[in-house]
Amino acid sequence: MLVQQELRPTSSGGHTAVATATRAQFGPGFRSFNTTRRRRNELEYPNVPGETTTATEAEQALTNANALITAVSQILDQLPLFG
Repeated sequence: MLVQQELRPTSSGGHTAVATATRAQFGPGFRSFNTTRRRRNELEYPNVPGETTTATEAEQALTNANALITAVSQILDQLPLFG
């Protein structure tokens, strides 16, 4: 959605900027993006070796992803096309 507006994050803090900008523009329905992003980062770069996730946490991540897809589908066609 941000790319469609010709906005692009930089490599420094890019994911955080995307989460902040998305939530600021499109509302609290996008809050789970940052939560999911942070948890993915914790698992990919663990502070504690061998840190894992649970099936319940994975199911919640899928629920969050589906909610984000729904939220995007509700507003994407309202954004102007650039390029």
